[in-house]
Amino acid sequence: MMNTAELIEMLYREMHKNELHRVAELDRREVVEYWYYLRDNKLELKKVNWNVPEWTGAKKNEFHQNLLGVHQRGGFIVGAFDETNIAGIVALNPELFGRNMGHLNLSGLWVSQPYRDHGVGRHLVSLVKQKAKTQGAKFLYVSATASKKTVDFYMSCGFQLAKEIDPKLFELEPKDIHMECEL
Repeated sequence: MMNTAELIEMLYREMHKNELHRVAELDRREVVEYWYYLRDNKLELKKVNWNVPEWTGAKKNEFHQNLLGVHQRGGFIVGAFDETNIAGIVALNPELFGRNMGHLNLSGLWVSQPYRDHGVGRHLVSLVKQKAKTQGAKFLYVSATASKKTVDFYMSCGFQLAKEIDPKLFELEPKDIHMECEL
């Protein structure tokens, strides 16, 4: 097991359609102790005790299908690899949206439990930011799981509460914390 001080050499590369099923190899387990709620446009913390389980077969298939959809629409999907092990995946939807058509959605970011706190997620977000800029986006948007670790991570990457909430994403994920980052 790695300790958090270790730096890990990773290969970051765009993923091919035939390997997107590897999202199922990621270990998403974690213990969530604090959960954010949005009240009056301010984040409030609540203590919780939630053990995030491994993905079931149905959830693995759902995330695989979502990645296939992003790929089919011409999206950008990058994997982080530690030799042959997949350490993380990030996905960027290619469709601009928002009032000024200046937002792109970071539609998924997953880092396997053993690789967290080693800069893998931060590097994946950096790659997506670069790609979003080249596609004409002014903002990167994320509908983030409301766990303290997740929201704090995005904030440390330059995200803040979204000034313009995407109604489609909000309808799908009303309990998420909707955030944006100016590019």
